[in-house]
Amino acid sequence: MLCVKYEGMKKKKVDKWKKKIAIIIALSTLVLAMPGIASAEYDPWVRDLTLDDPSLWLYIEGSAYNPSTSGDEWTKEGWVNPVLFSHGATYTDYVDVIAHNTQNYAENPYFFVWVKDDALISSITVWQAHLFLNGTDQGVWGDSALTPITFVDSSTKTGGPLDPDPQKHQGQTGFWVRTRIGNVPVVPDFSFGNPEDGDFDPDELDSYVRVPVTYTLTSDATKDLTTLVIHYDAHNKDSDTAGALQSSTANSHDSSSYNVPEFSTIAIPVAAIFGLLFFFNHRKHRKESK
Repeated sequence: MLCVKYEGMKKKKVDKWKKKIAIIIALSTLVLAMPGIASAEYDPWVRDLTLDDPSLWLYIEGSAYNPSTSGDEWTKEGWVNPVLFSHGATYTDYVDVIAHNTQNYAENPYFFVWVKDDALISSITVWQAHLFLNGTDQGVWGDSALTPITFVDSSTKTGGPLDPDPQKHQGQTGFWVRTRIGNVPVVPDFSFGNPEDGDFDPDELDSYVRVPVTYTLTSDATKDLTTLVIHYDAHNKDSDTAGALQSSTANSHDSSSYNVPEFSTIAIPVAAIFGLLFFFNHRKHRKESK
């Protein structure tokens, strides 16, 4: 009698759990079937020619955003990487090219390196780009590395700033080299923020093309490095064929490495100013005490 009663209770518990599981499965199916609830799979190469072309952002790893609207055209309103440049030294910048768009990727843009005086650069290598998707390095991307490189004098070219052979960049002539870096994927979302709003977080970047650039400065100590700027830009505006996804870098989201003076060149003038202030203040008090 007890055994029969126990078996009946056991069966009821099993049936009860079966009903719960069936309800959970039904609710899960309903939620997934609801439009807008199920998350679409990320497609880095989505394209819709009826929508806006992607705007490119160029971020140097470790740089900070300069919101100022005054000063040098290449360093204002963009990411800046202050470097203590030294004659004969070698430096490497890692530049992340981001297509700020969730609906159109950037189609094989040119990556530019600009300088105002190529005599300050002994050698430069634009290494082959790497594609990153969802934070994972997918390997080399775009054209092969460029080395050694001869800079192009923009003043000898004709055409506007976004032509294949630009004469000026942001109103300034200079010297440039360029290479194709392959397609730049759309971003899954805009969770990385915007530096203009003060909430940019580079750790949230996960889909982009990274371009390493290595340059060695002239060893000629008579050359002035104080005004040296290594400026980065990208676009494919010259891809004017039907069906091409054009792109350009917003002037407010480009990037540059620039020279910062060493401490002694700042400290000595500042110390001299404080010394003069102390001297004149001391003389003033002496006169007042007489």
